[in-house]
Amino acid sequence: MGKKRRGRPPKKPTQRKDVDLRIPVTADQKALIMRAARADGADMAAWVRPILLLAAELAVDEEPANRRGALFSAEFLRHLKTLWPQGRRQVSALS
Repeated sequence: MGKKRRGRPPKKPTQRKDVDLRIPVTADQKALIMRAARADGADMAAWVRPILLLAAELAVDEEPANRRGALFSAEFLRHLKTLWPQGRRQVSALS
């Protein structure tokens, strides 16, 4: 008889998150992101990942994948869309 596995079933190779994305931020910016993630009951990576992916999809004019847009309020989506196609100058003003 085969060995029984415990815990979560393994993810498909296409669903594995095995590449890191390093983004330099100030200590205050990281603390703010961490507070927002905790307020939402998530860890920092899980909280920021859908926001970054949605912003990237909007920036390149793609439809949000996996209903990602449904995670956010219409007001937030409208705000994100205003960042493009104006480009980097407006986005840089936010940082």
